[in-house]
Amino acid sequence: MGDERETVTADHASSAVELVKQYLEACSGRRVQEAERCLADGCELVFPWGRFRTLPELFAETQARYRWARKHYDTWDVVRHADGSVIVIVAGTLFGESLDGTPFADIRYIDRFVIRGLRIVQHQVWNDLAVSGVLAKKGSE
Repeated sequence: MGDERETVTADHASSAVELVKQYLEACSGRRVQEAERCLADGCELVFPWGRFRTLPELFAETQARYRWARKHYDTWDVVRHADGSVIVIVAGTLFGESLDGTPFADIRYIDRFVIRGLRIVQHQVWNDLAVSGVLAKKGSE
């Protein structure tokens, strides 16, 4: 079984990371149209609490979980597969405000993106929001 990864050129890596940054910044600002331009048709958005096909569906769900959240980026990893897709993995911490107005910070996350043709075809998210107690405050209001 061969390794399907290939070397990523600096240009490929830079373009992929810039696409992901643009998408994440647009999402954090709830700029739907800007974020949608980064996504391929049929993009799959996989979060700890569900799978979504559109950003409005995702945003409606997140608004029921916290007031706002932003990401601090710690590490970026980029791999190009033999099929031409580029995988971008970003890890860091979340900060924001819970539904009851309590600030939160230092919540670990990892996002994995599959990119083809300079469009995101899949966004997978792992984070510690549920175990942090931030989301538990939702039901106490």
